Amino acid sequence: MISSVITKGTAAWDYLTNLGLDSKDFNNYLTRRANHEIVERSTFASLRLRNLMVPNQEGSFTVKYPENKVMRIYEAAIQYKKDKKEIIVIAGENYGCGSSRDVAAKGPLLIGVRAIVAKGFERIHRSNLIGMGLLPLEFENGQGINELKIESSDQFSLLGLNDITNENKKVLMKIHKQTGDIIEVTLNARLDVPEEVNFWKNGGILPTAYKEA
Repeated sequence: MISSVITKGTAAWDYLTNLGLDSKDFNNYLTRRANHEIVERSTFASLRLRNLMVPNQEGSFTVKYPENKVMRIYEAAIQYKKDKKEIIVIAGENYGCGSSRDVAAKGPLLIGVRAIVAKGFERIHRSNLIGMGLLPLEFENGQGINELKIESSDQFSLLGLNDITNENKKVLMKIHKQTGDIIEVTLNARLDVPEEVNFWKNGGILPTAYKEA
């Protein structure tokens, strides 16, 4: 989820260039992972990223609505934050597979992502998401992007988040189509133990520790 080399054309490259730094001193994303400005811009910044919203283009791009404009993910996310719109990520199998660094969960949080909806999660990354206060939601068997015919223009709402408890892990997702149709889908909150429910409700591990101190 986080590219290692800061490459030309990325949001991080532009940010460091505007600070007046020489590109030979950029290093890489991991050496700058303590800088939230770089962590934000490194999120989904892989040059090999395949976003189904822009199926014919590789890299950190998405479509910003309602303008229907292709732009970098970072800039689109910042615009959504300014518009006070929260973001969810819709994904496939084994979301988060690879190098399970905590910044791979921190980055989405910083750009306004609040939940990840996927067919499944890599074990460590699922835990890191919860630690950062993000909610991992899992499709039920037989459901997913293709099965539900999810399109780039769809909008989503999540209902029942405040009702999540150790006994109740069900969340209702409504998919709002441009035609006016609404598809309702039941998702499973992957908060597998009581401690994870507590972490998520408090906004992550650090807020929980501060609250309980």
